[in-house]
Amino acid sequence: LDKINEDLFNLEARIKEEESKQLVTKQVKKAEDILANLESTWKYMSAGQKRNVCRELIERATIYKDNRIELRLKLEQFII
Repeated sequence: LDKINEDLFNLEARIKEEESKQLVTKQVKKAEDILANLESTWKYMSAGQKRNVCRELIERATIYKDNRIELRLKLEQFII
């Protein structure tokens, strides 16, 4: 019974890991789709749509006193 419970625990852990990987894959695909179409659609987007795209893609924006802007993208480690 202990062996069965251990196997069940391990199997459940693997299922959770795979579900997590699938979620990340879906998020990366969504970001890739947005980026692929962004250049051609940006000029046709409303201000609200542009804001939503930025919220989907940008985790943090830092503006420095010398007017430099640094962007940290969401899912950056998977896209770049």
